Amino acid sequence: MTTQLQRFCDKYYVRGLPRLLYAARQRRDEPQVVSDPDGVRVWCDLENPFQFHIKWGNYEHAVRKLIRECLREGDTFVDIGCNVGYLSCVAAACVRSTGKVISVDPNPAVIELTQRNATLNDFSWIETHCAAAGATSGVAKLRVGTEHSLSTLCEGVKGIQVASVLEVPVMQVDELLTETEVVRMVKIDTEGYEAEVLSGMTELIRKRQTHFIFEHVGNCFDDPVSVLSSNLKHFSEGYTAFWLPTKMPRKLFEKKSVQHVRITKEILDHVAHSRGDVFVVPNDSGNDQPGHSL
Repeated sequence: MTTQLQRFCDKYYVRGLPRLLYAARQRRDEPQVVSDPDGVRVWCDLENPFQFHIKWGNYEHAVRKLIRECLREGDTFVDIGCNVGYLSCVAAACVRSTGKVISVDPNPAVIELTQRNATLNDFSWIETHCAAAGATSGVAKLRVGTEHSLSTLCEGVKGIQVASVLEVPVMQVDELLTETEVVRMVKIDTEGYEAEVLSGMTELIRKRQTHFIFEHVGNCFDDPVSVLSSNLKHFSEGYTAFWLPTKMPRKLFEKKSVQHVRITKEILDHVAHSRGDVFVVPNDSGNDQPGHSL
């Protein structure tokens, strides 16, 4: 019964159902192992609403679908801001043992969970790094939030209440990769630190062999247009950027889909003030319509 409900929730939006499932959950003090609709297993804190919805296919639905659409056996995937490693495990299931997943996060607690989840699924090809990705190597201050496993390297990010501050190492993504390594996809979710992360992977971007996806939450910034414009400047030549909005259902019952629109100057201001993900593809990749078959 649970499996059928999982598959249903993975395919359809039903207004109010995610909140109902969370309210009806069996309360647990300790993390529990759950499986997502595709069979990926993860240790989850069921009191954390983000982690709880992994089971029902509501957590990062569009990103998960794009990862499964883009990655093939033998590919390399880089997960910047991997949190508990769920999307790293989704990617590892796609690339299999002939591929590679590089998971990076400066928070020791979530890196430990990423390693635990990799072991749980026997994904020995997940390589973890407890460090921040940035423009230059060095150290930085990580502001760890009070809830939801959120943390940021930026000051004053709206929506994150800081519980503690840690000094963490910083490395460039380019330093993690060999000169000959071909990366199929990079996911970035760093709560406002995306510009610094992108500045540390200029060589990877220059090669035009990689798909990039990064989160943008407009209401977290005082000047969201400048933030998004700055991030997109890294892809000014040889790439096309698409906007994947965080979609809320307009109807009571609605089939899920990955919707996208090409980001142009005409819609930049509107997009910058919204919440969603930016998906950037090389112009010669043959995939200028992300999510077309999802």
